[in-house]
Amino acid sequence: MSNGTLTPPPLSAVEIHDQAKDVLNAPPPTVAPPPPQPPVVATPTIQQQHQQSNLGAAQIHSALDSIQRNEFSVAITKLERLDMNVSLQATEKLSVASLLALLYMIQDTLPSAYATLTRLPLVLQKKVAYQSFWELFSAVWERKFASVYSRAQSFHTRIGSSPVELEGELVEIVKSLTITFVHRFRLRTLTLLSTAYDAVPVALAESFLGLPAQELLVDLQKQGWTFDQGSQVFVPPFNKQSNGPSATSAASGPSTLNNFRAIAGSVTHLEL
Repeated sequence: MSNGTLTPPPLSAVEIHDQAKDVLNAPPPTVAPPPPQPPVVATPTIQQQHQQSNLGAAQIHSALDSIQRNEFSVAITKLERLDMNVSLQATEKLSVASLLALLYMIQDTLPSAYATLTRLPLVLQKKVAYQSFWELFSAVWERKFASVYSRAQSFHTRIGSSPVELEGELVEIVKSLTITFVHRFRLRTLTLLSTAYDAVPVALAESFLGLPAQELLVDLQKQGWTFDQGSQVFVPPFNKQSNGPSATSAASGPSTLNNFRAIAGSVTHLEL
């Protein structure tokens, strides 16, 4: 019950008439406008969904054909168009992003790989396959040479054991491109080592190339390097060409890991 002063009810016919008149003449109550309705989004029909799915599958296969022909730039263009213009299922979208990022990393275009990975929806960034790939990319971006190879192996293993997160038929392509990336990354690092040092200690070569000494001995000899058994160092070929600091300038003082790190930022700018 209200504590305010109560108004006595009208008693006479005149009072009742006047009150009724007041009610009739009172302005209508103000009604708040209805809240704005969300825009109507047309739900695609089953036929349209099938058309989108067929279009995505056709463009993916076209990009895969380019990858198999080692036409990586062409494949990147096709996958970018697909990623931007076609509605993909979650596994397809994550697979396309993995392919794109790997192709950019193979071509040594890290900013584009970063953009590809970070524009994925957060729900996909929580997937195990994405997290494993991000660890690999972070090692490359941060120049953690020794970690690149182990993380690439981890990613290669995880997507093989958990294919449900990637489109089934694309798993083997992603695995193959991961191997290709590791090979290209190792070659770029080898080029940098040959321009930074006149001689590379075994432990340093193992760390930066991700291979044990016995395998390095075989691989580096194929590249024209020699091995000094006495000093346990690998010596690059004398006819090397440098896009960075010359071997002569590097040899003017002792070759140390700090000296190497000072120029390591140029590794992604060296051409094969």
